[in-house]
Amino acid sequence: MQESWYFDQSIATIEQAFKQFLQEYGRQNEQEASFYMSKLAQIIQESNSKSVTLSINTSHLLETPCIQNLAVQILDKLTLYMPALQNAARSLLPELNFDANMFVNIEFENPLTITDLASTRAENIGRFTKLDGTVIRTYMTLPELIRGAFKCQMCGNIIGDVVQHYGYTEPVCMTCKSTSFDLLQDKSVYCNFQKIRLQDDSSGQAHIIDVVLRNEQCGCLKPGDPVSLNGCLIPIPQFKQRKRTNQIAREVQAGFAINGQQPTQINQRMNRQRDDQPSMVQDKSKVPQTLSFGMNFLVNSIEKKAEQIPGEVEIVIEKLKQHQDQFIQSFAPFIFGLTELKTAVLLQLIGGVEKTTQENLSIRSDLNVLLVGDPAVAKSSLLKYASKFSDRGIFTSGKSASVAGLTAAIVQDENGDYGVEAGAILRANGGICCIDEFEKISQADQSALHEVMEQQSVSLSKAGVQATLKAKTPVLAAMNPINGRYDAMRSLRQNINITPAILSRFDLVFVIKDEIDERIDQSIARRILDTADGITQKVSFTENEIKMVLKIAKQNKPIISIEAQNSLRTIWTSLRQSDLQLSGMKNYRITVRQLESLIRLSEAYAKLEFSETVTPQHVIKAQKLLEQTQIKIHSEKEVYAVNENVEPRIEASDDLSGQQVDEERIVEIPSEDIKKLAIIVKYTMMSQGEISFTKETFVELAAINLSFQQYQLSDQEVRRICESVLTRMVEEKSWVNPMDNDPAKYVFTHLSPDV
Repeated sequence: MQESWYFDQSIATIEQAFKQFLQEYGRQNEQEASFYMSKLAQIIQESNSKSVTLSINTSHLLETPCIQNLAVQILDKLTLYMPALQNAARSLLPELNFDANMFVNIEFENPLTITDLASTRAENIGRFTKLDGTVIRTYMTLPELIRGAFKCQMCGNIIGDVVQHYGYTEPVCMTCKSTSFDLLQDKSVYCNFQKIRLQDDSSGQAHIIDVVLRNEQCGCLKPGDPVSLNGCLIPIPQFKQRKRTNQIAREVQAGFAINGQQPTQINQRMNRQRDDQPSMVQDKSKVPQTLSFGMNFLVNSIEKKAEQIPGEVEIVIEKLKQHQDQFIQSFAPFIFGLTELKTAVLLQLIGGVEKTTQENLSIRSDLNVLLVGDPAVAKSSLLKYASKFSDRGIFTSGKSASVAGLTAAIVQDENGDYGVEAGAILRANGGICCIDEFEKISQADQSALHEVMEQQSVSLSKAGVQATLKAKTPVLAAMNPINGRYDAMRSLRQNINITPAILSRFDLVFVIKDEIDERIDQSIARRILDTADGITQKVSFTENEIKMVLKIAKQNKPIISIEAQNSLRTIWTSLRQSDLQLSGMKNYRITVRQLESLIRLSEAYAKLEFSETVTPQHVIKAQKLLEQTQIKIHSEKEVYAVNENVEPRIEASDDLSGQQVDEERIVEIPSEDIKKLAIIVKYTMMSQGEISFTKETFVELAAINLSFQQYQLSDQEVRRICESVLTRMVEEKSWVNPMDNDPAKYVFTHLSPDV
């Protein structure tokens, strides 16, 4: 009894002190209204609701003499003292000439502590704190009873202002001790209520908690949003009815397990029946209930994250303009080479300029990049680095991914309520989603990515719930070719296991081959050994500087100049014409999507250089980067020396050695023409009933079917080049082998192109 008296005195003291704080803070004289009194009056005038919210800065509590000694006590048990604080604010309404029955909610800013769910203990309950995480599920906004007015069914006594403690709570009539009441809805106070589910990533593990939003907070968060929430951990009592012995016997006869598990339909019906009960007071005539607690987070305020731009940003930007190559090399320095890939990922993190048509349709501004390569070429390492490099980066694997796990799903909780749960792409909204082992995703699941990769939205329709969620997420995917190694004899589409519709939605598709090159292999080995010894690579830009540059560059919105528009038009029409002239196997068709890709790449280059306009130089850079991707695969040429003292090799414009080929002593033959020649020779032998051919036959057919008109070559030089083609088919390609019993004749192997 003595403790209860002290407790009541503490609440009364805090209520009076908080009322005095609201009346005095920021007031210069007796005639002037205080800061929070003026703020409260303005909020009520601008609101048409019977419930308003007043925001309080915690630093103001700590610096005001009348309440600073109680501030820590209030914030440590905020849920306990919140009704007293609300009553104090409501008692001031008559002074402001407003209705005293209006409900005033108190919202605090700048908590003194930060909590992660992994270290949650009993002493954290009720304490005002901050919780960082990502929204993974949202539910519908519903009305909630926060203060009820009740009429006794026995004596008619009316009891008002009954605080609802996170559930439907009825009072006890002091006149007749009855517990049977009718709710007076017109005299009760309601507010908006929304439940969301938050994933806390601060501890390195995925801890999940249900979060309660009220009033203006409802509807302001969507799945995938990273948020900082200020509020308190609250225990929610969960009552479960114990089973009678005869009920268990009936369930055993019906085939149910004895462990108390019920079918989903029966569980939902029992939950609804329990929700329909008007009182949480236990009926002693019933079988006793088991009591357990669930932990929720009651949000008091939502903190908006402000971008912090360091003061040295101008110095870093100026250094970038002078050393753009060093900026690209500083990205993922532990990966040797792959300059074009690193450039593409940096441009992907920046993106293009978002546009909206007259019909209010948005045009995709983000770049999608696909890496197709042999095993052990650093694809996964680049993806993991890019995901950690972005503030909202998500790394996932296609091996265990589903449609719902990648996009979103409408799910049902234990109470039968439906909500939207975000997948990887939706959670990475505004960041980047990296998907490794993309080939492991089934083609049926790939079809669900059509909308999110082009329209950048996710449409859901299930159980009467329809929702369209925005997902401005660039996709960086990596996959292995069929049979584990890229086959140069096949087209790109024959090497990968994805649908053409998905392939066309990637702006850039890089093919990374694990080719043997002694100089490059030595450099890669040196880089790996240095990393194993803890030796870091010297870079011109630190990781924080790159992040800072990308954040600022992303906000830039350059305008495409007239000259750049003409360049884009010329380059795209040229690509279309070359697409018609290409023969043999094609990786893909040049469509309008390649024009849009050129626009996005040009804008990203302009944003990276902090240019206000997109110039023809940016368009040319975009063209060169695009030509290093799938366009290059079907336009690759083989280089043959005209003279014997020049070593022939395959041309590679992105060769890391940087060696130049002497154009006066070489002949370039498209790889597709070499494939066609092999097919022609094979078909000619088959039509003659032969399985072998001689060198003379091959040289004769090669001289006819390979184009040498642009080169001024003698017959002897043409013959030497045709013999070199045959030699390369034998020694490098393994398409042809000499016959064992007659070395002067040759036969095709199973590796040669099919007829």
